[in-house]
Amino acid sequence: MIKNFEIMKNKNFVLYWLASWASTLGDAIFTIGISWWIVQEIGSALVMGTFLLIMGTTRSVFMLFGGVMVDRKSPILLMKLSLLTRAAAMCIIIIVTMFSNTYIILYIIAGIYGIVDAVFLPAAAAARQRLVAKEYYTQLNSLLLLASQVSVIIGPVIGAFLLAVIGFKSLFVLITVVFVLASLALQVINLLPISNKSNELSSKKKKSSFKQEILEGFSYVIRTPIILTNIIVAMIVNAGVSVLTVALPFFAKELNVGVKGLSIMTSGMGIGGTVGAIVFSLWIIKYPTPRMNYMVCALEGLAVLLIFFTVTTWQVALLLAIVGFTTTAINVIAPSVNQSIIPKELFGRVVSVMMLAMTGTIPVSQALAGYLIDNIKSVHQVFIYGGLLETLAGVIALSIPAVRFYKVINESNNESVVKKEG
Repeated sequence: MIKNFEIMKNKNFVLYWLASWASTLGDAIFTIGISWWIVQEIGSALVMGTFLLIMGTTRSVFMLFGGVMVDRKSPILLMKLSLLTRAAAMCIIIIVTMFSNTYIILYIIAGIYGIVDAVFLPAAAAARQRLVAKEYYTQLNSLLLLASQVSVIIGPVIGAFLLAVIGFKSLFVLITVVFVLASLALQVINLLPISNKSNELSSKKKKSSFKQEILEGFSYVIRTPIILTNIIVAMIVNAGVSVLTVALPFFAKELNVGVKGLSIMTSGMGIGGTVGAIVFSLWIIKYPTPRMNYMVCALEGLAVLLIFFTVTTWQVALLLAIVGFTTTAINVIAPSVNQSIIPKELFGRVVSVMMLAMTGTIPVSQALAGYLIDNIKSVHQVFIYGGLLETLAGVIALSIPAVRFYKVINESNNESVVKKEG
């Protein structure tokens, strides 16, 4: 059902949305800036690769720690500190690059960024759970995705333009200002309170050790069938769709369409994702369910699989537009379901476990895709494997009892509405 933008009357959401937009835009500009600085000043692909490796590894190592911190402290406070730490990292880059082009500072910055992300990501997810009423979760997530999509598109363009006009050091100064402004927007946000019961539990857990609290997060995941199913399916779905990153450049070469054809293909995914973000910003799904999510996963897998039968660039672009749309739908529905289920006092730890598990399969599947491409006759075949993997994960999950008999909590009248689907 189409609704108006009542959510935009919520001051806390608007400030959070603007802060998130500024943060993702700053990250996008930073990525293009630091990448080009490495190319121009150091000229080493190895340094680029190890920079990304250190950042990703550090993020994974500290992710569970970040989840515990989110449940102990205010998510908004941790987000502000994370943004200010990023701003401080920009200042370090500016000062160091005035005197040296050493790549060692890059590795230090990569480590700082990884730690900051390990705290910022679960904190941002926890804050969203307490920004708006439950029925607005899908609209909240889609509007945030829309801002992210726009940042990813315009960020590199803005970064490249500014690099040509003002240079590296001035660009990093500008990014610093963006992060500081984002932290100031968060300063006046008030989150919805958690229940008295949750407050009591949180007070008790503050006396627990980090190890105990991390284990409580894992325990909740294992004891909650629907959350465990969400994680397993997400791991498989991410593994299936992530083959596109590796396969598409080689597929463009196989089709003999060059970089122009590759750009058309990838643009299809971007357009589909943007359309999806707009659609779900207007269309509020009041009670998102796991079943909706898994049906979309199966559809996305089918679109990936059908690339096997394509012979032209535009056919691939059309299917990738569907993939972009369904990816957005998954990224709206799945977090909304998780936000509706996971207790607020456990959210940081549980979501950090989920993030760690879901992102862990991506590099493995991409490496496997690369191996397959080098050892099969046609790149076309990779899309069968990735598509089947994702489709089967979605279809099988639909038959799980926890999915078929999912309970939607209706907080407006304090009763559970049991929806038997199927």
